Amino acid sequence: MMKVIGDKKKFAIEYSVNKTEPYLLGHICIWLNNNYIGYSPEEVMLDCSLGSLIELVSEDRQSRLLQAKFPSLSDENLFELLANDEGDIRDNSMFNIDESTDDFIVHICRLGDKIKFLWQLCEQPCRDIKNYPGGLLSAEIEISYLERVISEFDKNINQLKNMVKQR
Repeated sequence: MMKVIGDKKKFAIEYSVNKTEPYLLGHICIWLNNNYIGYSPEEVMLDCSLGSLIELVSEDRQSRLLQAKFPSLSDENLFELLANDEGDIRDNSMFNIDESTDDFIVHICRLGDKIKFLWQLCEQPCRDIKNYPGGLLSAEIEISYLERVISEFDKNINQLKNMVKQR
């Protein structure tokens, strides 16, 4: 059964656990503005997904993100700026939690106390993803909200790991 932490209309993590040994394996996707990023049936190591999400809100990652000071740039122009840079801007703006998000191109940047997500489905996704909105999508999420949702996911994953250890 899939569990949801957060609000799909804003930001949420949806996941399930299928196996607990030797690793926590399951399904995961994130939700931004009622659109998912990640292919839920793809089984992944949830510890790795958790690590990527924790890194998203880490101070180190935040310090490396482009501070978007381009209020006049459209989402399309900002995405192109991030995606086409040949250096640190592109490398630091790319976001991927695990194999389940490989069919999506996601870039992020800072907007004050928010992270702006810009994403689209790849032109030729590996998986058959039906009825996904075309074009570029975006969402601005407060970092404090991201931290709360990711912290709750961290707590849930660690509780599961502790239960497995106690067996």
